[in-house]
Parts: sequence; structure tokens; C-alpha cells
Amino acid sequence: MTVRVELIAEIANAHQGDPAVAESLALAAAKAGADAVKFQVYFADELLVERHPRFQHFRRQAFTPQVWQRLLGAIRGRGVRVYCDVFGPRALEAAASAGADGFKIHSSDLGNEPLLEAAAAQGRPIFLAVGGSTASEIARAAAIVARESRSRP
Repeated sequence: MTVRVELIAEIANAHQGDPAVAESLALAAAKAGADAVKFQVYFADELLVERHPRFQHFRRQAFTPQVWQRLLGAIRGRGVRVYCDVFGPRALEAAASAGADGFKIHSSDLGNEPLLEAAAAQGRPIFLAVGGSTASEIARAAAIVARESRSRP
């Protein structure tokens, strides 16, 4: 039996809202041996309510869909796979349109059936975070992703 291991460098939001830093971190991770990198894609209004104390922080650090398009294109153009944590339907659309190789759904979204279905419908790998989740929540989310993945032509 062959086991395939993929080393994914977690960039997350370490770029602090600077696309040049994001690209530099991703390329440095690939140079260090990572097979792929993973970013967090979000829009502040999908992540938090406007009155939340960290709303402006996340708003300043969020990239536009056009920035994601350029950034993922540059990284994938260097032969590096890119996965994206997606925090809402617009974030999923931005990541998918930019060419993300797969998506991670945060454990807080395991009950978000529309997001799970939309991500699975993309036909790309899905990572389900499960921290703090119950076995039934995990099973339900996995079943939704599997069902939607099977229904693709």
C-alpha cells in the first residue's frame, strides 16, 4: 500500500493584509519543501457583525476577489497547490474563482449545509475541521459533502 503525504504550509492570515507578504510567505514555504499552502479567505461582514470589536481589523486584512485571483495565480503558476479556508459563500466563490485547489471548512461551519453543499459542488478536495464538534455533527457534515460530491456529473 502506498501512503501519500502532502505537506501543507499554513499561511492563514500571517500576511496581515499585504498581498506581497502573502506571496512571499507562500513561495518561501514551497522553497522549504511544502507541497501546498493554505490561506484564510474571508470578508469581514461574513465573519463578524459590524459592531464586533475586531470587525475593522478583519476588514483591513481581507483581500478583494481580484487580489485573490492574482495571488493564487502567481503561486499556482510556480507549481504550488493552494488550499483555502473559506468563511462564507462569498469567500468560497472568491477562492473557487481564483483557482483554489481545495477548501477547508472551519468546525464552526460544520452545520452550515449551504456552504458544505456549495464547497462540495466545486469538485475539489474538502477538508473538514472538527475541533470541538460532536461525532454526530462530523458525520452529518461528512454525509452532506459525500452526497453532494456523488451528485456531480
